[in-house]
This record gives sequence, C-alpha cells and structure tokens, in this order.
Amino acid sequence: MKKRMAVISVCCIFLLLCTSCTSLGVRLHGEQYFVGKTENDLIKYFGDHGIELSNKTEYDKVVRFCNQIDTIYMDKTIVKTYKEGIPQLIFSLNFVEYNDGCLCLNGRGHYSGGTSSVGTVIMPRHSNDNGVIKSEVSRFWSEVKRLNAVPTNNQDARFNSTPVGNWYFVYKTSSEYTYHVGNPYVKEPSSSIPFYHYDIWRIDVSSKQKETTYTEIAYVFDLKYLTYYDSEGEQISLQQALANEKYYEKQGYIRRLSTEGMTVDAYIKDEKIIKIEKQ
Repeated sequence: MKKRMAVISVCCIFLLLCTSCTSLGVRLHGEQYFVGKTENDLIKYFGDHGIELSNKTEYDKVVRFCNQIDTIYMDKTIVKTYKEGIPQLIFSLNFVEYNDGCLCLNGRGHYSGGTSSVGTVIMPRHSNDNGVIKSEVSRFWSEVKRLNAVPTNNQDARFNSTPVGNWYFVYKTSSEYTYHVGNPYVKEPSSSIPFYHYDIWRIDVSSKQKETTYTEIAYVFDLKYLTYYDSEGEQISLQQALANEKYYEKQGYIRRLSTEGMTVDAYIKDEKIIKIEKQ
C-alpha cells in the first residue's frame, strides 16, 4: 500500500512539474512554444481536445484550442485642481528659562565650567541671553503685526481667501518642559524648566492637480464556451453585455480590453505540431 501511494505521489509531482514547465515556456515564447511538440501537449495545457476544423491543407488535421477570457474594463479619469499651502519658516526663536530667571538661546546652559580635564575644580561662570531674547520676543510680535500674521490653528479663512500665486503669514508660540540636570558646584538642583518656541511662516498658496481613475467591468467573455458574465460573475446575454458597455460610455468611461489565455489553430502532421497560429 505504501509503495502504491509513493508511486502515485511521484506521478503527481511529475505532472505538476510538466505543467509548470509548459506554463513557463508559453510565458517566454507564446504560442510558438508548442511548435515541434505533440497534440497531447496542447491537450494537457488547454484541458480539452479542442475542436477539429475543416482541413483542406497538406496537414493531417487542424485543431482549434481555446482558454481565452476577455474582460472589458471601462475606465474614467477625473482630474481635480485644488489649492495647497507650502510653508517656509522665516522667523524662529527658541530659548529656555531657568529657575533663577535666566533666559538662554536654544537650550544652552547658563553655567559653564565645573571640572577641568585633569580633575581640577573650576568655578562655573554664569551667563545668559536675557537682553537678546527679550529684544527678539519684542521683534517677533512686531513682525506678527507688520505681516498681519494669523495663528496656525486659525488660518483656514486666510487660506481660503488667498488667491493662487499669493501668500500669507502664520505664527505659533508654544512651550514644553525639558529636564535640567542642575549644577552641583553652585548647589543648583535638577529640575524641569520651560522651553519656549516663537515661529513665523510664510505660506505660499499654489495649485495642484490630482488624478483619480475609476474602473468598472462592463462584461467578461469566455471565448471557449461563448458565454458572457457581468462583474459579479453572473451569466448574461450578449445584448446585456453590450448594454452595460454603452451605459458606461455615456458616463464618459473609455473601453479597455484585457485578455487572459489564448485561442490557437494547431496544424498537425505525423502527430507533430508543424505550425501554430494565434487567433
């Protein structure tokens, strides 16, 4: 019993390999792959014996094989033009505020020094950017007023009213807390300190196009069985298939044919395929 099952398994594997090789050959060479092969090779590939045609040639017979499926797709592409805002940062101020009231640009420390590379203690030097930062904060608000900037979270009306090719300005102030390790040499403990951000952007308004393609199936035609199907796989008549296509055409869709499989006429002599023609 085991031996019999092993033989059956080997046969199944052999058939699968043969089918795979044939499929690969057809993909690489098309219908001409079968020239020089036998009629049985065609029967195995197409799954039936085909239809013998009337033969008035020097060949023993002419057989038509078919596994062709034609799908009629209907495509419609809609182009929409819409506005978009492209931001460009034109002002940016970032600083931290330490517990002693010192303001420092970009989060730098307000003490420098502590220990040298050889371990010698160097008393920290204290510094800040209070004067510069207060001046920049004042300039920030002056720019907001001069540019007639609006908050970033309230810019919809300004965006909608700005024509394509023009621009407007938005601003934002924000803060978050950041961890500061402190400085043991001046008995400054670790703490969380605020990090402030003052930003202004110029928003250039431009237009952009977006294409969206809609695809529907008018019908599917099985050439082997001369049968029509709708997009749901239900069998329909030729009249209904053409009506489906006409329905989409009236809505601006364009017809597109997609073919799977093929229809061929095989010219056979002495059990060999001498010539094959794709229909």
